[in-house]
Amino acid sequence: MPSTFIDLTNQLLRKFNENTITEGSFVGARGVQGRAQDIIRNTVNRINQQAWNWPFNAVQKEVTLVPGQEQYSWPSDMMRPEWESFQIQADTVNNVGYRSLRFIDRQNYYETSRNDDDTAGTLGRNTPDFVYPSHGSGFGVSPSPNAAYKLKFNYWATPLPLVQPTDTVSIPSQFDYVIISGAAIDMHDFYDNAEAASLMRQSHAQDMSVMRSLLLNNYKALRDTRVNHGGGQYRSTFFF
Repeated sequence: MPSTFIDLTNQLLRKFNENTITEGSFVGARGVQGRAQDIIRNTVNRINQQAWNWPFNAVQKEVTLVPGQEQYSWPSDMMRPEWESFQIQADTVNNVGYRSLRFIDRQNYYETSRNDDDTAGTLGRNTPDFVYPSHGSGFGVSPSPNAAYKLKFNYWATPLPLVQPTDTVSIPSQFDYVIISGAAIDMHDFYDNAEAASLMRQSHAQDMSVMRSLLLNNYKALRDTRVNHGGGQYRSTFFF
């Protein structure tokens, strides 16, 4: 269970032998208590931004496609999509089975399918086979859908900002020590203790390394996505 904003703030305050703060006096706190809140908030943001694919920020989304509409906006909290995850859902009403969409780049879509999709208008052309990044903040599918298909995909989200004392962080509580070691750097700077801040910076780097090793650098297999086109020549087919 992730820790709350107030839990982490009080952990930091106790580390520096400062008075902890109650839930009732949390909002609007000043002095070292208010500074501790800012530091925890900033530290959590920095950790979340150090890797786009932290597993604790993984989300699944379902979208109902609109006949004739090729492009759709990302969820408001979207950080990065998992392009390989886009899948039309099985649907007896529309007589379609599960169908994984293949990624194509936007220029490829412009050159091969856009004119046909636009010509079909609001009727749409068929069940989509491809997904591509739209011009702006969103994605597109092609052929343009001719029915209200259900589409699921995975993405990594940007967590909501910490405001209220009971707001929870997305980072699991087993890594509270990583948050506190990172926050302690800024807290030592607050006290003008540059030497202690430098030592804590080294400690936090080690903590982050352990966290990355446990959550990200755990590959059980390697995948070669090159395609043999003959003559010993390979071409990569993996897109980011």
